[in-house]
Amino acid sequence: MQPLKTLIRAKKKIEEKVGYSFKNEKIFSQIFIHKSYYNENPELEVFHNERLEFLGDAVLGLIVAKLLFELLPDVDEGVLSFHLANLVNAKFCLSYIQKLELEEYIVLGKGGSKSTNKGRNTILADAFEALIAGIYLDSNLDDANKFFYDNFKEDVIRYIKDPTRNFKADLQDYSQKYHQTLPQYKLVSETGPAHERTFFMEVYIGSKQFGKGSGDSKKESEQMAAKDALKKLRK
Repeated sequence: MQPLKTLIRAKKKIEEKVGYSFKNEKIFSQIFIHKSYYNENPELEVFHNERLEFLGDAVLGLIVAKLLFELLPDVDEGVLSFHLANLVNAKFCLSYIQKLELEEYIVLGKGGSKSTNKGRNTILADAFEALIAGIYLDSNLDDANKFFYDNFKEDVIRYIKDPTRNFKADLQDYSQKYHQTLPQYKLVSETGPAHERTFFMEVYIGSKQFGKGSGDSKKESEQMAAKDALKKLRK
């Protein structure tokens, strides 16, 4: 991952990968500046990318929601919401920026450079949200939409054909059908620093524990616990 001067020199190369040319160099730079570098270089005239990340989360959600609305004209709101949540989560944002091969251009400070794989993945996923916000601010929503469609529409179509399974929904259906009750999730423990937490979850049907799981978020750990429960039930 590169210092700021190297980033500026690589602007044209990055734009070729992205398929968009930035008019505002400050917006372009901000996309790739991590907070760790900004904090270690207080003289910078360009802010780090967290504000762009905040905006990008909303812009990405709108773009993907519109795409799903177009691709799935006969699907109800619940299914659309499920697909949307998957397609804008950190895992997919990481895959988007990796597809563009932009990892090496993130400008990190010493603190950010020491991040573990999990922390590094979060940095990359956040940078993708900053990127789509940067295009939106540098131009307009149409160009941000075009950027996503040109680069990732086929990925979304492939996902729709084989979506990530919703293990919690499957376990809930089973529990209601055979036990006339809903599964209950219990957070057992959590480890790691605030920005790299791992959550450990158990799932119960009635008083019996059916599965265990862990993940980067409570939602992911619940999915893994439900997956474990369904695996045991199949046996």
